[in-house]
Amino acid sequence: TCVNHKQLFCKKLIKTSFEFELFAKLTGQLPVSFAKSKQEVAVTVNATMTQLYWNIGKRIKDDILHNTRAVYGKEIIATLSAQLTNEFGRGWSEKQLRHCLRIAETIQDKEILYVLSRELSWTHIRTVIYIDDPIKRDFYFEMCKSGIYWDKQT
Repeated sequence: TCVNHKQLFCKKLIKTSFEFELFAKLTGQLPVSFAKSKQEVAVTVNATMTQLYWNIGKRIKDDILHNTRAVYGKEIIATLSAQLTNEFGRGWSEKQLRHCLRIAETIQDKEILYVLSRELSWTHIRTVIYIDDPIKRDFYFEMCKSGIYWDKQT
């Protein structure tokens, strides 16, 4: 049976107990469907943003710095930051561009980046890319992917 203010609507919409069972089943499944879709959107947005950051870092590294840590690199990053912020708004600080550069230097294989970006948040990736030892870095990536996290003392 329908409750309170929805009673009239339900009576018009649902004519048999079979229809009511289907209606109840559907409305019971909707929150799960919404939650799943919301999670899928979040994963897609995170992966896309992480890949964008990698692409920007790669372009800076290859096209602007020509694969070297030039002395003028800081000046270039500052200028690029100002230009991107002017055109696209917040989020393109010098620090963010250095993160972009670091991810491109650290994760050179785009396929590996794709997998990591689907499984880990940008925050996790950004933390791990600053671990200099590749063995430790890979270990922490695996820990993150398996749901085991660490604190700053680890």
